[in-house]
Amino acid sequence: MHRPLLVWLFLSAIWGSTWLVIKLGVSELPPFTFAWARFALATTVIYALLKLKGGRLPWGKQDRLVVLISGTCYFTINYALVYWAETRIDSSLAAVLYTIFPLFGLLMAHFFVPNDRITLAKLVGVILGMVGIVFLFYEQLSLAGAEATWGVVAVVFAAFTCAIGATTVKLHAHHIDPLSLTAGQLLVGTVPLCLLGLIVEGNPLQYHWRPAHLLAVGYLGILGTALTFSLLNWLFKHMALTKTNLIPLASTLIAVWLGWWVRGEVLHPLTLIGTLFTFSGLILATVFSSKPSGKT
Repeated sequence: MHRPLLVWLFLSAIWGSTWLVIKLGVSELPPFTFAWARFALATTVIYALLKLKGGRLPWGKQDRLVVLISGTCYFTINYALVYWAETRIDSSLAAVLYTIFPLFGLLMAHFFVPNDRITLAKLVGVILGMVGIVFLFYEQLSLAGAEATWGVVAVVFAAFTCAIGATTVKLHAHHIDPLSLTAGQLLVGTVPLCLLGLIVEGNPLQYHWRPAHLLAVGYLGILGTALTFSLLNWLFKHMALTKTNLIPLASTLIAVWLGWWVRGEVLHPLTLIGTLFTFSGLILATVFSSKPSGKT
């Protein structure tokens, strides 16, 4: 099987499971503390691998700017919002909401990526995705109140910041080794996330860390971060952007199934309608609007 496709399938499977693991963790632990523990472990693993390979951090002036922007977007803002949101909404709903990420990416590509302008199919796809998000907003406000609605807002904004990071990497990081790039992003993103957790939630040792929590941190840190983000940075160089944008669709299907199977999470009627609109928009914007071409 083609290596990029294997990587694509692996990323979809792992990231599809992380939503549930995050939800199980933040059900008992404070979100920012649980998040920075994950990324502190991931940073340690990545730096160990980087040293073994004899690599180094990206030190060029433009490289440092790319690392700063993408690391802050990917890890500090994105995951602080996602972990906080999952204290208020189900993991399956959070995963569905996050599928708006590639639609944000399409809009950014129109303005910043050469030869990747908005087509009619992409425009209709973005509109359908936004309509789906409106349905999801409305349902959470009517069923769970303002607190859950803020969780929806947090996930959508997290997807927006992640799209900024992905666009930055796609435009300016082709020459940077994927492992070095991931190491720099993790360092930049983890330090402020750690400070946020210490300031807002206090000493992490005051909380009761059960073995299951430590396993969750290990799974999220090693498989869900260190390995997957290194592979994603590699995949940007070997697969068209329209295809990598489909990862959230596949991972969301896995997340919804796991949420139902493990926690009994149920998608309500308006959520199903919103999901249908969002998925339809994503497929239209990324599959049916793509043209046969070389790698982008």
